[in-house]
Amino acid sequence: MRKYHGNLIHRSRDGYGPIEIIDDGHTRSLHFGNGTRQSAAILHQPGQLLLVYTRVMMSCLLFQPAPRHALLIGLGGGSLAKFLLHHFPDCEVHAVERRAAVAKLAFAYFQLPDTPRLQVHIQDAGQFIQDTRRPPYDLILLDAYDEHGMAPGMEERDFLHACRAALSPQGILAANLWGRERARFKLTLSNLHACFGARPLQLPAEGTTNIITFSAGHALPKLGIKPLPAAMKTLEARCGLELGKFARRLQQHNGTWWERLFA
Repeated sequence: MRKYHGNLIHRSRDGYGPIEIIDDGHTRSLHFGNGTRQSAAILHQPGQLLLVYTRVMMSCLLFQPAPRHALLIGLGGGSLAKFLLHHFPDCEVHAVERRAAVAKLAFAYFQLPDTPRLQVHIQDAGQFIQDTRRPPYDLILLDAYDEHGMAPGMEERDFLHACRAALSPQGILAANLWGRERARFKLTLSNLHACFGARPLQLPAEGTTNIITFSAGHALPKLGIKPLPAAMKTLEARCGLELGKFARRLQQHNGTWWERLFA
């Protein structure tokens, strides 16, 4: 059956609503009852990132190029998890997903590997992030969405405080925000500023309404971006990410704030 941009290969429903998977022979995408792709994968390159906003989120590697522990809040089809597992063999990944059905489909349809380096927790993210027994995270990637937009509670100050507390000393929080919800977007920025003591850096994902923010509990490292440092060029080539482009766009979108950090 044709739907959206390809063939419908799976349809089900859980307590949160419909779940659909679309395949066009080259890519496979996850939908929650509408045309918005919640997650997408290139079938013959499972370790690469297809959607623009996911590539922008991983520009957090400019600040933390060697993550050992990563937390994904929102698993979806597992694109970010697969990327980290593929390109960073020493990295252990925890993923929190409230929908058990979505996690099951990520393994069944999106080539999410069953490996000891990946732990998937079917749990409310607000409860999970309060657990201090786990190791601190070098990366926290906040990408929790439903069919209406950003999942409830992700903008709350208590939740963002807990995210900061869960970071390692050199850890980075990258959050996927939806610029279309202006009031909620502004509230989230305000709460990030309050929780981290500085304005988050912002980087819009071109061609979308997604805006990625970067926050840390420490002063972000200074990087020479003209040209990109040799180590970053090596990482850029290895991961297939446009890190040089992202560094330049971060400078353009954050003005004097960025210049103070990266002078």
